[in-house]
Amino acid sequence: MKKRILAYLLILTAAVSCYKDLSTEAGEPLPDLVVSGLEPELNVVFGQTINVGVTARMTGRSASDFDYLWEIDLMADSPKDRVELGREAELEYRVTNTPNNTPYCLTVTVTERQSGFTLTKNCFLHVGSSLGEGLLVAYTRDGGKTSEFDLVAAPSITYDYTGSTRYTRGIYALANNGATFEGRVNALLETVGTDGAVHNENRIMVATDEHLTAIDPLTFVPKEQDAQLFNSTKITSFGTSTLFNCATYSTYAFIEGDVYGFITNIERLYGKVAFNRTPRDFFRPDNYGAVNSTSQGRWAVFDDNSGKFYGMQGYRVYNGALEELNTKFPFSTAGMTCKMGGALKGDCVAFLLRDAEGKYYVPIIEFSSSSAPDSYSSYELTAERLDEAVSIAFCDNGNLMYYATPDAIYAVLLMGSAPTVRKLTWKTDSADERITRIRQYTQAWYGTHQYGPTDYPFTLPTNRSQLIITTHNDKTGEGKVYLRGFSVSTGLFTFTGDGGTFSGFGEITAMCTTLR
Repeated sequence: MKKRILAYLLILTAAVSCYKDLSTEAGEPLPDLVVSGLEPELNVVFGQTINVGVTARMTGRSASDFDYLWEIDLMADSPKDRVELGREAELEYRVTNTPNNTPYCLTVTVTERQSGFTLTKNCFLHVGSSLGEGLLVAYTRDGGKTSEFDLVAAPSITYDYTGSTRYTRGIYALANNGATFEGRVNALLETVGTDGAVHNENRIMVATDEHLTAIDPLTFVPKEQDAQLFNSTKITSFGTSTLFNCATYSTYAFIEGDVYGFITNIERLYGKVAFNRTPRDFFRPDNYGAVNSTSQGRWAVFDDNSGKFYGMQGYRVYNGALEELNTKFPFSTAGMTCKMGGALKGDCVAFLLRDAEGKYYVPIIEFSSSSAPDSYSSYELTAERLDEAVSIAFCDNGNLMYYATPDAIYAVLLMGSAPTVRKLTWKTDSADERITRIRQYTQAWYGTHQYGPTDYPFTLPTNRSQLIITTHNDKTGEGKVYLRGFSVSTGLFTFTGDGGTFSGFGEITAMCTTLR
């Protein structure tokens, strides 16, 4: 607090020093220069564009008689280091100042040319991180050679936010002096690690075919990459396909065909999980399912090569391994191909499998919380246009699966004696858009943040109750994100569940939610 008060005093001293004292000129009255329009304080976020302006008035003077100089601190604690922003009455400024608890001083100095009289107005600019809660979207505009990131804040995805949709565009280049992020982003995930005392290491993990990179969620500057993220490794290739959290205990990455992870309240660096398979494509983004509804978590994966399931408890990252599950289904899974895995209501994971004849099955594994055996159930699924599906999503708060073709979305209720399949009436804004991906919306704290499903104090009513839909327009190159609320009991979109349409991206390749 003392530091903040001192900074305020220094800023005020600098501001006062800009005032030209004419009182020593005998018999000459002080000019009546008045400058209005600049608020004394502004709260902004890193990357936000602000538009401010002032009006100068003096008896006998017109607007053309004044000069303007806008400046701001380079360092929040150092008013002596300042940079010029503009020389007009109106200022448009994209905030690139590093987020800081101490405000920056934004000033405008107005000079009346004839008398040389100057007056300085100052504004305390409080800069927070734009990477608070929202939806982080990775996209490419050059076929995957480089990527960029936009952050979206809106009431349906940002707790306690009531304003209109706010975009922070091109935030990587903004934070890294115009540098581009190399490669196509395969996966994004905000994780929390520890120094052994408290959860205090927030990072956004970014996966590409070449690297695994940890980015600071406050400044969006890379912190660590590849071997720096591992407690011990001899590998030199870090191509990463998948990132996911598992309940409140652990977080995982699929790297070059192997699985790595760490327990988040013990460690912050990845270690290899004791399990290896060949060929190297065993671990993929579409053949695993993780349970977040219990504290310790469980996850399972299906091996197309052996036709077998393997599973692991989340807390056994350091001393356990994926073990073969003794599944009991009324059909053989040998020779089947996994189309997608995910979680259902309770402690269940589910998979969509296709056999050699083109028939589809949904095997469901319910993990036991005791030493009792896991339980198993399944459905044979006949559904319209399922062969055309480009994306599939399971919802972990219901017995519900969605699949999307390029132009339609279908809901599948996995209840009763047979699944119920419904084509939804929803459509994209334009017939030129094709659906590329769907997934259930969850807030970033849900999984690996030491909170259960019901005890987080900033839970949005939309958490786990919206479907995220991404599209791409091949003619314009634009990517969009739609959010639609759904009913867990019917799978239908709700009339009041329009969580927003977000546009202006390139080809969307990955998304994640960010922490408050």
